[in-house]
Parts: sequence; structure tokens; C-alpha cells
Amino acid sequence: GKEVEDFGTIRSAIQNNNESVVAYWKLLALCHTVHPTETDDGNYTYSGASPDEEALVGAAQQAGATLIERTKANVTIKFHDRREQYEVLQVLEFSSDRKRMSVILRNCETGELTLMCKGADDKILERSSKASLSTSGTLKDHLTTFATIGWRTLVLAEKQIDGGTYEEWRKKYLEAKAIQGDTRDKAVEAVCEEIETDLTIVGATAIEDKLQDEVPETIEKLRIA
Repeated sequence: GKEVEDFGTIRSAIQNNNESVVAYWKLLALCHTVHPTETDDGNYTYSGASPDEEALVGAAQQAGATLIERTKANVTIKFHDRREQYEVLQVLEFSSDRKRMSVILRNCETGELTLMCKGADDKILERSSKASLSTSGTLKDHLTTFATIGWRTLVLAEKQIDGGTYEEWRKKYLEAKAIQGDTRDKAVEAVCEEIETDLTIVGATAIEDKLQDEVPETIEKLRIA
């Protein structure tokens, strides 16, 4: 719920191990399908499914959470000079129906399993825990403000998963993906719904939309209506 003035302030909060700030930037560095390329000067460029995806990973880099490597099996970030590697267990892809995407990662050092999710505000908020929703008032105010001025918003959330729960869910997921025919997508979506619940809200992002001058006014009218 707190707006940050600049990346110096963010880096300071991260160095002081502010838990919520750390979780926010790690999620942006890890929850996506963006690929990094190292440049000759040791920096990184990013290619993803959309400019928004690339922009969010680039913002995380400026905050000190740098995506440095992605393979099919693993994703590696450098978090203030410390390398952290995660095994990519699943990518639950974005679709126009789901309006969100999730990754399930295993921390290679600690073994902890985390589901990270980002998507449309209504889709994430309705899947968040009651405890998390009870403290999300300021966030909702910001989302309304951003939408009114025409910015594209995403809500970020995550939860820890124990190994047994994940394995049970994984069996259902693989069975759904193996279905042939028209019912497959609905079956996969239903299984994804089972694990994308009881989330803890981490924060939100807003990206300016420069398409049309009248967009903010239109959105404001829709909100009021």
C-alpha cells in the first residue's frame, strides 16, 4: 500500500531486509516467462511475450532483483550480489479467460515451494486469503486511482506449498493435461483453480497506457457507473 519514490529507497528497504519489499521484487523477477540475454558490458536485456512483461522484469533489475538465467528447468536471479536458483516446477499460463499466470518454484537452497501469481485485480483478490484481504484497503484505492488515469494494473500474490500438497495436485494437473479433445482446457483450468487459492497479496503494478487520450475518461465513467 506504500508508494515508493525512487529505486534508491527500494534498494535501501531491501538491504534492511524489509520482508514485504523483498517479496514484491523477487516475485517480479521470477513470475513470468521472460528470457534474459547478457550483453558485452555485463548487463542484461530481456525478451518476453509482451512489452509489459519486459518492463516489469527491467524494473525488478533496477531494484536489485536481476533475472540472469532461464532454462526449461531453472530460473536464476541475482539478488543484491547473491545468486538464487529456483527449479521451475510448473508454469500455469496466462489466458484471456484466466486473466492471470502463476509459477510454482522450488528454492534450490532451502527446498521451499512457492506459488507466485500475478493477474487482473478481481481474479487475484477473489483468490486471496481473508487475512490478506483485510489489509488490502489501501491497495484497492491505488488500483482504482491507476485505472481511472488509464494505467494497466496487475495484482501480485503468493503462497507457500508443502511437498505433499503439491504432489497430490501435480497428479491431477498431469491427468488434466493428458485429456484429449475439447474438454482439456476446461479441465486444466479447473485444476489450476484448486492450487491458486488462499493467496497472500504482495502488491500491485501499474503501467501507463499511451493508446488514447480519452481512455482515462471512459474508464472513470465505467467505474462510477
